[in-house]
Amino acid sequence: HSGQIGSPLVSGQRMRATGRFHHADAEASSPGLFDNWRYLRSRGIFATVNVNDSGALEIGPASQGFRAAALSLFRDAREWMAANLGRRLAGDELALARAILLGEATQIDPANREAFSRVGLAHLLAVSGLHTGFILLLILGLGRVCRLSARGGALFGIIGLLLYAGLTGFRPPVVRAATMGTFVLFGFAIGRTMTSLAS
Repeated sequence: HSGQIGSPLVSGQRMRATGRFHHADAEASSPGLFDNWRYLRSRGIFATVNVNDSGALEIGPASQGFRAAALSLFRDAREWMAANLGRRLAGDELALARAILLGEATQIDPANREAFSRVGLAHLLAVSGLHTGFILLLILGLGRVCRLSARGGALFGIIGLLLYAGLTGFRPPVVRAATMGTFVLFGFAIGRTMTSLAS
């Protein structure tokens, strides 16, 4: 907590802590009591670290340079999109929209998460290659509406993939899908052909 640390934390700072690691699957809850680990797992938290000594926590300066500036720009864009979603949606609809579009699934109600799991659709709540593919289809469709050439549409798609990866916090599944999509679109842009067998 920033108040206990002594100074407000900012995005880009690195922290190093020495403490006790707790894994959700290794901790058993007492029967009849609130299952804290089940609640944390429903929020996407699968482990915690307890740091009892303030001296065991080291906080470094915020990173500088182009990478830090780009991450800050994406963070501001995420906050702007989240604010706009909040003005148009509420409740479960807002939580689902933030999860699918921005990769923020912490606000999804645990009961809804379990319902999605029971019907085999839990993967829809976490941004992945599937979501990236849908976003790419929308971007390419927009390019056709704008009557871009094949090469222009491919470059437009590459830019869109990079922006979406940044908006979702560069999560590994999105980065993998965006990287593959970028190579394919770049091939189209330079006139290379692709066969379904080779892909």
